[in-house]
Amino acid sequence: MSCPTCGLDTSATLPGDVVAALRSFARRYQAPLTRFLPGEDAEALATWRPGADQPSALELAADVDATLAEVDDEVSRRAGGAPTGAGPEGEGRLAVAERLSARALALAERFEALEPKAWNAAEGGESVLDLGRRAVHAGHHGLLVVGQALRAARQAGAGRA
Repeated sequence: MSCPTCGLDTSATLPGDVVAALRSFARRYQAPLTRFLPGEDAEALATWRPGADQPSALELAADVDATLAEVDDEVSRRAGGAPTGAGPEGEGRLAVAERLSARALALAERFEALEPKAWNAAEGGESVLDLGRRAVHAGHHGLLVVGQALRAARQAGAGRA
């Protein structure tokens, strides 16, 4: 079933797709969080919230990082390793972009190192492949909503110098 917000259906996502998508997130999250037009206040744009109950682009990206951290911790735990944990809250856009990129690459390497049979190992009804699909959806979905938040911030005039 596809996500009603981003349209992604991960049901046919294979292990190689998980690894490739995670690697791509390392690069794809850099642009929206680090590249802004001359004269734009990057921090103001990244932290602008369209409403009290709606997250900023920075908060949305941090949520993706937290989901990747959860998946990484679970995959690591199943392999007998130590959890990596999520990053601190309240960091700026550059720190979030750097941490998200590093985590996506590390998670891609963790998945790539798995033996083929490990992908189907399940606990609590969720296989390692399901965990990978969750990470892929979080990254894909996050890119869409981060872009939407930044576009809304620009349209509202946030970040103008």
